[in-house]
Amino acid sequence: MKRTFIALAATLAILPVAVMAHHSFAAEYDGSKPMTLVGVINKVDQQNPHGFFYMNVQSTNGRVTNWALETPGPNQLVPTGFTQIYQEVIANKEQVTVKAYPARDGSKGAFAETVTRRDGRTVMTISK
Repeated sequence: MKRTFIALAATLAILPVAVMAHHSFAAEYDGSKPMTLVGVINKVDQQNPHGFFYMNVQSTNGRVTNWALETPGPNQLVPTGFTQIYQEVIANKEQVTVKAYPARDGSKGAFAETVTRRDGRTVMTISK
């Protein structure tokens, strides 16, 4: 009985942390402002429940800015093919086009909906 109570108390103590760690798309990103970023992916961090890839985007004045683009976790990316090709894209410094939705806080962050390679193949498509 005492073990059951301790297990229940521990679960209830951890539950609010898990709920707070997961956020909704609408709370973080502005779905009414789609944007297109063109640049070179330089890092991919796949983790659960969400992953990120980082991409250098050059502005018209030549300034390069690193963007953090959120994706679903690896379990959703495997069927899209993204997990198989991102190492090749990084190694070749291949320019890609990303359709994304900007972070509401104004940071250089966004939610990536599609990633399209230079040859026109879309290698990641995610519905928000």
